[in-house]
Amino acid sequence: MYKQLIFENEVLTAYTHHLMAPEHVHVNCEFVLVTNGTALNTVDGVSETIVNGDVFFLNHLPLHSITDLSKDHEHIDLYITREQLRQICLNLFNEELYDFLMKDASEKKCNLSYDEFTVIVKKARKLEVNYILAKNDDMRETYKKCVLSVIIEILGVFFENLYSRQINCPAWLEAFLQETQRPEIFSMSVNDIINLSFYSHTFFCQTFKKCFQRSFKSYIDELRFNHAKNLLATTQLSILDISLTVGYNSSSHFIHKFKQISGITPLQFRNIMQHRQS
Repeated sequence: MYKQLIFENEVLTAYTHHLMAPEHVHVNCEFVLVTNGTALNTVDGVSETIVNGDVFFLNHLPLHSITDLSKDHEHIDLYITREQLRQICLNLFNEELYDFLMKDASEKKCNLSYDEFTVIVKKARKLEVNYILAKNDDMRETYKKCVLSVIIEILGVFFENLYSRQINCPAWLEAFLQETQRPEIFSMSVNDIINLSFYSHTFFCQTFKKCFQRSFKSYIDELRFNHAKNLLATTQLSILDISLTVGYNSSSHFIHKFKQISGITPLQFRNIMQHRQS
């Protein structure tokens, strides 16, 4: 006989578990963050080893249990109602994300980076302490809203993961594009940047175009443009210095590209930003 866990009074809470979770079902939905050790996660009879750093979502459908594989196992649960989840998905993301999360009883894995996972866990732990120490109901309600913000962060990564699958972007290209966001990379020549991928120029450009329906050069131009806007708005660097910093060998070329994208010159953009700040 399974145990039915009903968290009607514990919705939008973060709770750390140090013990095994017996076979159960939920009325609400939960996000599970494995924060230490290893365990066996069983969902409707299908078992999988979960380890520190894993994040997954379970809706209200599956029969579920967690069995320790190490004595130091620990996980954090974030609970939310189906209706709250639906409203968040519709208002901030789209209906497809909600349908993806609710379509069957399987667990849905979330691919958080180490940094993302660390930040979210720290927030969840702090919120749990705040809830325990809360002096009144108003403080507890504030706590629940803060937990909701953590859930939204995780849903944002789920949404990004879902979008990545839709555009069928290879994992190696997705990782490479994250590296190209660094100024010391996107300020290099386009050919030199592509060489860093260890793929041929033709294969790389064809793959990029297939995934994003645009050229890799236009993507690099946009990275340079966004960085140049930031430098124009926040520094007193000359137009020539900025053009060299973002990867253009001459100020005239930089001015041409900037105006091509924005419709105004870099100097006009700087003057507008200075006027807004005054």
